[in-house]
Amino acid sequence: MHRAGCGRLLALLGGLLALTVAASGSAMAMEFVIRMADDGVPMLIARGPITSGDSLRLQFALREVGRDRLGDKRVALASDGGAVGEAFAMADHMEAEKVSTFVLPGTTCASACASILFVAGRHRSVLDRGRLGLHSCAVQAGRERSPLCNELIARRAERRGVPYVPMLALLQSSDPRSMKWLRPEEADCWGLTRWPPNATRTPATTKDPSCPAKGLQTIGFSQ
Repeated sequence: MHRAGCGRLLALLGGLLALTVAASGSAMAMEFVIRMADDGVPMLIARGPITSGDSLRLQFALREVGRDRLGDKRVALASDGGAVGEAFAMADHMEAEKVSTFVLPGTTCASACASILFVAGRHRSVLDRGRLGLHSCAVQAGRERSPLCNELIARRAERRGVPYVPMLALLQSSDPRSMKWLRPEEADCWGLTRWPPNATRTPATTKDPSCPAKGLQTIGFSQ
């Protein structure tokens, strides 16, 4: 798809589609806080709902974050999701800045946070007791799935190295108002993570025979 056509489609989706959240949430803007990691590298903590204006706030916040030895800026995500169009704009900044994304222990990244922000990372890690939550896009925040929105999200994730068919399967097979939660090993299995080369953990992959995503790489999927 040409860039101009993609831009028009994103504008349309921003007005018509939403990733709804099963639980009700605050309308507050996302909060950005810089914390120092154990290795002395600053990490941006992005927590709260994704609302209008967050992409600009993220852009300014990322300017204050240094890079780790792999050349990435670290962003830890803790959000129940929010506006799809805003999430796409935030992901653009994250890709341009070459960030690594994390879900820290005991935190969750769900809906647009998981399917758009998390996968925008060059390296992506869900730490122990962290969770990703995914579900289908909905038409006008209703109960009807939006295959077009799911397709757009899956194709964009594919650009970042996430296997297209498993990602689309996760979105299309989930009810818009019911979250599918993934533990760290499940996020590895479905191909959503990309651990940095120095990670001590050996992630599961879609080649693992015990992984439920095994075989989805080579078959079609329709819902």
